[in-house]
Amino acid sequence: MLERFNSISENRSNLSELDAIKVAQILEASPNEVYLFNQRTLQIEYANPRATKNLSYSLEELQTMTVLDLETEFNLADFKRLITPLVNREVTQINWETTHCRADSSTYPVEVYLQLVKAEGKLCFFAIVVDISQRKNAEQSLQDKTKELASVASNIPGAIYRLRYSQDGTVKVEYVSDRAEDILELPLPEIYADFQQVVNLVHEADQDSFRALLQKALTELTPLCWEGRMITPSQRLIWIQVRSQAQRQADGSIIRYGVLLDITAQKQAELALQESEEKFRQLAENIDDVFWMIDTEMHRLVYASPGFEKIWGHSRQELAANPRNFLSWIYPEDRAAVKAAIPKQVLGEYDIEYRIIRPDGKIRWLRDRAFPVRDETGNVYRVAGIAQDITDQKNAVIELSRNQKLREVIFDEATDALYLIDPDTLIVLECNRRAVELLAAPNKEALLTKADYLYKEPFSKIEQTLAQQGMWNEELILITCQGDQFWGDVAWKKITIGTQITYLVRLTDISDRKSFEAELQTTNECLELTNQELECATRLKDQFLANMSHEIRTPLNAILGMSEGLKEGSFDIISEQQQQAVKTIDTSARHLLSLINDILDLAKIQSGKVTLNFDQANIKSLCESSLTFVRQQAYQKGIQLQTEINTSISSLNVDELRIRQVLINLLTNAVKFTPPGGKVTLTVHESTSRENIIFAVADTGIGIAPDQMSQLFEPFVQLDSNFNRQHGGTGLGLSLVRRLSELHGGSVSVESEVGKGSTFYVNLPYTEVYFISNGDFSTLSTQEITDFCQSFSILVANSDQPRLDTTCSYLEASGYQVTAVDNREDIFSILNNAPPDMIVIDLPSFDWEETVMIQELRQPVTVRTVPIIAITDEATDHSQEQLLAAGASYCLVKPVRLRYLLNQIQSLLNEEFPQ
Repeated sequence: MLERFNSISENRSNLSELDAIKVAQILEASPNEVYLFNQRTLQIEYANPRATKNLSYSLEELQTMTVLDLETEFNLADFKRLITPLVNREVTQINWETTHCRADSSTYPVEVYLQLVKAEGKLCFFAIVVDISQRKNAEQSLQDKTKELASVASNIPGAIYRLRYSQDGTVKVEYVSDRAEDILELPLPEIYADFQQVVNLVHEADQDSFRALLQKALTELTPLCWEGRMITPSQRLIWIQVRSQAQRQADGSIIRYGVLLDITAQKQAELALQESEEKFRQLAENIDDVFWMIDTEMHRLVYASPGFEKIWGHSRQELAANPRNFLSWIYPEDRAAVKAAIPKQVLGEYDIEYRIIRPDGKIRWLRDRAFPVRDETGNVYRVAGIAQDITDQKNAVIELSRNQKLREVIFDEATDALYLIDPDTLIVLECNRRAVELLAAPNKEALLTKADYLYKEPFSKIEQTLAQQGMWNEELILITCQGDQFWGDVAWKKITIGTQITYLVRLTDISDRKSFEAELQTTNECLELTNQELECATRLKDQFLANMSHEIRTPLNAILGMSEGLKEGSFDIISEQQQQAVKTIDTSARHLLSLINDILDLAKIQSGKVTLNFDQANIKSLCESSLTFVRQQAYQKGIQLQTEINTSISSLNVDELRIRQVLINLLTNAVKFTPPGGKVTLTVHESTSRENIIFAVADTGIGIAPDQMSQLFEPFVQLDSNFNRQHGGTGLGLSLVRRLSELHGGSVSVESEVGKGSTFYVNLPYTEVYFISNGDFSTLSTQEITDFCQSFSILVANSDQPRLDTTCSYLEASGYQVTAVDNREDIFSILNNAPPDMIVIDLPSFDWEETVMIQELRQPVTVRTVPIIAITDEATDHSQEQLLAAGASYCLVKPVRLRYLLNQIQSLLNEEFPQ
């Protein structure tokens, strides 16, 4: 219409009179206000009837006014800024909302549409004004309703929502109240943006049921309800209930209006109630007692636990049929008392003991208690009770009474004297017949006095011991009422009789035992003197044998020399008979020399005078040189000799002469006891742990019986065998083998089977010496080791003499200056005078508390920085921690390998005295 009017205005000369009339009719009949006003003065030039009606002005009045007279919100400057784009032809139309003022000063809202048109050759503003009062009222009503709905939504215990389910399966949130943000812990913009975030919160166990709900909501228009669990972003588990109603839309989608409720507290209460009920059910159905409940108004049994059938022997159905049936099952003599007590159940005063007769005729004692259950008004509507089978307790009371008499008899007939003493006054309350006899009292009353004759120390000390340990014990000399003395073993103990605390004291006559101990002590002292004399004799014998080495060997060497000269004719030619005699002399002398060498070697070892000269010995050469000594003998008997060296180690740090002596002894025995045509094998290999080198000498000889194994390595012992006796021997060879192996820190073992042969194993530690520094190993030359070791002194303390000798010999052979000590007094004497560079102490060998021993070693100022290696029996981390805390530098647990000890000594010395 406006465009047409503009066209008419611009081409008025071309309009017919009929068209002009139609335009005028349209403007006059328009339901909206229509105005023409001057562009420059803004004076109203035309207004249609709707304008005059709405404003209550006449046309003539309006034509005297400007448009600003109708406005309530614009002044002239504001209006000009508003219409500037239209005047500058930047737009063809502008519109805005404002308020018009009527003639009676009332106002109403309008929307103005303004154009610039040409009328009668001049530019004018053409305005259509729409009264929007009804729209504004509707908007205000909608705002009011929205606020009201928001207020309702914020006060319900849940969130309301509107979801649109599209036919493609997607779900869009069109509205959700603020409460959803609190419940789901998701910001509302995220809920609006992606409904999947809400789906992702659903608990894994409830995902299937929730997705089924979404599918049902898409296909059905029925009301829906779902309960399930969700895990919020803060990992809080909540229970949710969702209810919704559906409306199908014109486009085929479904709108669902619903409410989302947080029912966590309700669910927790329900689960707690279920758990409580389940616990009660399990308790009631599994206890031996009978839990029962009756309805006082209906006079019926509500519940009886399974224990009823177990105790009473009747079914619960019988009891439910008539609760008073139980009266007929009660023992006749107790029935009246129970019947009289029943009315007290509602008062909470029902607690009675009675007997019942089971169907099998057995009588049981019960204790039955009841208490009232009240409703919210305080009225008793039920009575609950517990019936307990106390037959055993009743029988126990009877038994206790019988036992009381029995205890009195036992107390009085005990072989020890017994006293019951008051803990406050220390007065004897009771004593038995033996107490009267032992103290030679005229009667029991003579002993019911203060018990100070039963202890000698201050009683406060005894009381403290009783509180800490529960018992105090001491051996005393006591005096009888007749003045005689005797030894007594006195023990005090705190006991409770009923509710009274009492001291129970036992007194045992130990006079005979004390006499025996005195005799035993005298005997032990005699034995000690005898042992000392035997040790002295043994030591003198060993020293004698060792010192006689030169004196015995010298004449033998002369005999051997003379016999050899006679055999070779150096002195004169002798007859064949004389040759045979000289040969016998030579053979006997050599046999005697071998015997003396073995005896002297063993004596030197036992007296601690053997010094090992350690050096790097080639294993292959050692084996070959040992076999050389037996090749001739083996050849004569047709015995095959074999050598197998199965190790990558080429040399061994040992005393080569002594180890060759060990191998020669074993090889000689193997050849000696192997029949002609047999085989002897010398094998060398490493142990599984690669810490030992094992020399094995195996033969196919006569073997050794199991019962003779224990005697095999004893000196001067030959096994009782005819084959053995044919070859003679001193019986010292294997003893020397064992002693020399042990001096090297090794061991000897044997495997044998009669008639199939024997295998002797010599285990020697792989004693190539290393220095350990920060976990790195570096091998030193023999000279470097010797130079390093000789500059240090080591104190070795061990009361076990054989072990002390072995350890000292091993360390001396490694080049150290070793001081051996076998008693505590000498240890501290040496530490005060000349402290060593290192202390190695076998703690268990000294009869002293281990940590205290270490602490005492650290007391001298000169020893506080000396490394101490403590050897102990305890293999626990706790005990080793205590020793380290007491001052030990390092702890070793028995058995200790000498090679490992040597490496640890060198490691600590290297740390203490870096090169």
